[in-house]
Amino acid sequence: MNTIGERIRFLRKRWNMSQARLGEILGVSETAIGNWERGKNQPPANVIPVIADRFKSSCDFILRGV
Repeated sequence: MNTIGERIRFLRKRWNMSQARLGEILGVSETAIGNWERGKNQPPANVIPVIADRFKSSCDFILRGV
């Protein structure tokens, strides 16, 4: 897991959540989630804490893998 997208995918799958559901929670499209996970672009900075909170993780893990 070297990228932000790979870590988001890891957390999402660990919580057995679809891209569509995560998109609903974050107010973005399923396509946006897929693009993040494939490394086509990155989530906005203000979304990282929301993702971390939802998956009981940390911003550090999502951003740097620690």
